[in-house]
Amino acid sequence: MPKAWYAYIAGTTGDPLIAGNYRRMSNKPGCINGPFICAIYAEDGDETPLSPLNPRIARYIVDGLANGVAEPQFPIGAKKYVYLKSAVGI
Repeated sequence: MPKAWYAYIAGTTGDPLIAGNYRRMSNKPGCINGPFICAIYAEDGDETPLSPLNPRIARYIVDGLANGVAEPQFPIGAKKYVYLKSAVGI
C-alpha cells in the first residue's frame, strides 16, 4: 500500500492518534526530533491518512512522545515513520 507524509495539525481533539488530525504534505518534513508530533509517514488515504492509524504507527507516535526522537529507533538505521519537532505551531 502506498504511503505519504502527513503533518500533524492538532485538529479539534488534539489527539495525535486520530488520523483526521493530520493533513497530507507535498514534501518530506524538515523536523525530526523534539517533544511535539510533527509528521507521520502513513498509509495513503488522500488528504488524511487511512483511518484508523496502523497500530504500528500509533505505537511509534506514543514512543516518540515519550522519548522525543524520531521513531522507530530500532533496528538501528530503520526508516523513520514519526517525526517530532521542538515547538508547537512550527
